[in-house]
Amino acid sequence: MSAVRTLICAVLLITGVLVSLQLIFDAFYMDNGNAEAIWNYLNWLMAVAMILALVASIRRVSLAGHTDVPAKIELLFVIFVSLLFYHTWANYTQGMSVTSDAWMVIDALLAVTFIAVGLRLLKVPASSEGE
Repeated sequence: MSAVRTLICAVLLITGVLVSLQLIFDAFYMDNGNAEAIWNYLNWLMAVAMILALVASIRRVSLAGHTDVPAKIELLFVIFVSLLFYHTWANYTQGMSVTSDAWMVIDALLAVTFIAVGLRLLKVPASSEGE
């Protein structure tokens, strides 16, 4: 199970770093149309990473019990960010107008979420994860 946790951790951290870098460098090549193509690829990666973050957070709460408040806060934050992302992405794929400011806020929240959950998975010893 440690190998699965390591893989999930790697996917979350790499996705968080890629989203952060894309947010920073997006403005430099926005005019030539490549930015939207990159975001379209990243959206699929973020969708997968969001599911992994949800699974990791739900597992943390189920193993820690209902008295672990930080685990509950993490889970609620991950659920909130996932709802924002999937709702906005669904609107975008249906051709509805989504402002770039909304995407910037959501992408920043996603980067923070992925990096936070990935770092937590990296720091937690295997024995405390029920393995």
